[in-house]
Amino acid sequence: MTDTIWAPKLAETRRPKYLALTDAIRAAVEDGSLTAESRLPTVRALAHRLGITPGTVSRAYGLLTDEGVLRAEVGRGTFVAPANRRIAEPPYILTESSAGQVNLSTSLVPDVGQAAAIRACQEELLEGGSDLLAYPTRGDDLATIQAFLRWLGDIDVGPAWAEDVVLCGGAQHGVTMALQTLSRGARSVVFTEELAYPGFRNAAGLVGADVVGVPMDGDGLIPDALEVLCRRHGPAILCTSAEGHNPTTIRTPPERRARIVEIARAHDMHIVDDDSFSVGRQSFPGYRALAPERGWHVASMSKSVSPALRFGGLIAPKGYGPRATSTAQQQFFGLPRPAVDLCRRLMESGRADAIRDGVRRVTAERVRIAREALDGHDVLSRDTVPFVWVKMPRGWRASTFARAAERRGIFVKPADLFALVDGRAPNAVRLSLNGPMGEPTFRTALETLAGLLKEPPGEVEV
Repeated sequence: MTDTIWAPKLAETRRPKYLALTDAIRAAVEDGSLTAESRLPTVRALAHRLGITPGTVSRAYGLLTDEGVLRAEVGRGTFVAPANRRIAEPPYILTESSAGQVNLSTSLVPDVGQAAAIRACQEELLEGGSDLLAYPTRGDDLATIQAFLRWLGDIDVGPAWAEDVVLCGGAQHGVTMALQTLSRGARSVVFTEELAYPGFRNAAGLVGADVVGVPMDGDGLIPDALEVLCRRHGPAILCTSAEGHNPTTIRTPPERRARIVEIARAHDMHIVDDDSFSVGRQSFPGYRALAPERGWHVASMSKSVSPALRFGGLIAPKGYGPRATSTAQQQFFGLPRPAVDLCRRLMESGRADAIRDGVRRVTAERVRIAREALDGHDVLSRDTVPFVWVKMPRGWRASTFARAAERRGIFVKPADLFALVDGRAPNAVRLSLNGPMGEPTFRTALETLAGLLKEPPGEVEV
């Protein structure tokens, strides 16, 4: 393993500097100028040589690490990955836990009888029979779309009709379809909070869009900062979660939503609102209700019924439904007919409502338990959001705390996994609360974490 004093010559281009550097590193790996296991210069060293900012270098390194071209080792540096390992792992994957381990990293749902309800619906569908020899069509989806709109309950998305809705394989799929539909035009920039759900940047990557972080405060993204970015970048797409921001639990207040809509209209910006975590209950009108001509609403059953169903809906702005439908048909023709029929039966029978009510009750109780166990620590939480945001006390770093928790068999998610490639990460971790574990196990895990928080390490890692 060798160090390198390599430094590229960045091509003259209108592309952002981090992309020019990404291209240069990738080309150097492909032509052999950078060999496998070579250690690249540190972020600051390369930034100094090239006369660019450290953030630009960090962003390029991060993108190539996600692609598998480079690999990063904490405390050691960034290296060229061996050729036989350059098939990138997904940059955001589910944490899998084994027996005896507690997963507070992945956001799941509690067991409130979903399996029995799903089996009952399957049996009823078998008795009725169905045509399973033809491709799914838009007409096949209409009854399910109507059931889905009714099932949304008290979520205010404004007037919505069947032609505005496209069924999708969960919220992540819905966000991706919205970006694919919109990126056919001039919009190649996606805004999101500087700390955000990683799926937003992954979806943007699939459509070749650049992701730009918007500074936040205690009420969500800052409108004045958003307006500055709109003037700089032109027509763009904002991806956000107004009702339950992931990971901080922040709910954007109505006056700020109204201001963001004003900015969107002034700068021709569309707003994609991922409503995965409200579990069918909102406090304020959503962006689609506030701006029906440019607001997109994404909802799914993953956090309220079961993520195994991979079922959701994208509600497009007025006039955009046919475009979104075209995107879906070009992607996958339509969702599998048995899955669509099953989810319609769950909604029409009332079982989906009963499951959602059960999930709400468990969520509120687990939030209460978490507040009790973590009393005295700096914690953000809401009764309706199935995770809490824990700010680290003096002496702990989020990444170090996550490793210490893992050694005790508990998985948590540190803030840097939610930060953009060149963004800053606050010193905090997210704890997901709704995994299918018993209450004694849940309480014990939280008590273990509370004990850790009170005993920061005596040595600083270097």
